[in-house]
Amino acid sequence: MNTSASTYSPPVCLRTELRKEFVRRCKSNSAYSLRAFAKFLSVDQSLLSKVMSGQRSISESVGEKIASKLKIRPSRLLQSYEANLTYHQLIDDEVSLLADWSHFAILELAKTKNFKLDYKWMADRLSLHTKEVEDALERLVRMGFVAIENKSLILLKPNNCWTQNVSTTVARQELQRTLLKKASDAISAVEFSQREHTSLTVAVRKDRMFEFKEKLLQVRNELDAFFQPAEDEASFDDVYQLTISFFPITKDNKQENSK
Repeated sequence: MNTSASTYSPPVCLRTELRKEFVRRCKSNSAYSLRAFAKFLSVDQSLLSKVMSGQRSISESVGEKIASKLKIRPSRLLQSYEANLTYHQLIDDEVSLLADWSHFAILELAKTKNFKLDYKWMADRLSLHTKEVEDALERLVRMGFVAIENKSLILLKPNNCWTQNVSTTVARQELQRTLLKKASDAISAVEFSQREHTSLTVAVRKDRMFEFKEKLLQVRNELDAFFQPAEDEASFDDVYQLTISFFPITKDNKQENSK
C-alpha cells in the first residue's frame, strides 16, 4: 500500500514517549510528580515507574491504553511482542539512544576535564532537564556503554557503530532533525569565533553517491582522530557537534573554570 508523505507518521516507542512527556511536564511545572503523571494515565504509580525505568514490561492492552492518553494511535507504536505480548526493552533502548542526541553528548562530556558525575551539573552544561540526564545515563549503563563505579563514570565503549534496521532508521531521522535544529539555533546564539557553519555547492554525478558517502565517512573518521589526539585526553573542556556545522552543545564553561 502506498502512503503519501503528508499522511505518513513514523512509528514511536511507548517508553520513549512516556519519558519525553513526563520531562516536558516537569519542565513546565517544577512541582509536577510521577504520582500526577500516573493519575493522568490512569495507571498504578509503581507500575509506571518500573515501566519508565525499564524494569517492567507491559501488556498490549495497557500499552494501547497509555498510548490513547498520549494521543498516539496504536498502529504507530513500534512494538515487538513475544508470545506473552510484552515489549522488548532492547529495541526500546536502542531506538531511544539513537534518536536522542543527549546520549552522545554525555559520552563526550565525560571526556572533558573537570567532568562531574552530577545530574544537575551535567544538565546545566547540556541545557537539559535533570530527569533527561538521569534517564540517558541509566540507558547507557543498561546498554553497556558506561559503568558507574566509586562515584565515577567509566567509558566502556568509546567507539561505536550502529545496526541498520527499520527502527534505527526512524531513530536516526529524529536525531538528524534535532541536530539540524540545534545547528540553526547556534547561528544566532553562538558568537562566530566559537563556531563554524560552512557549505559547498557543487555539480556531481548522482551515480557516484556511494563514493561520496565513503569519502565523507573517511573524512569524518580522520576529523575524529584529529580532534581527539591521545595527548589531549586529559585536557578536553567542551563538547562540539559536527554536521558540517561545528558548534558547541555545552554551555560556556568560563564560570566553571574560574571556580
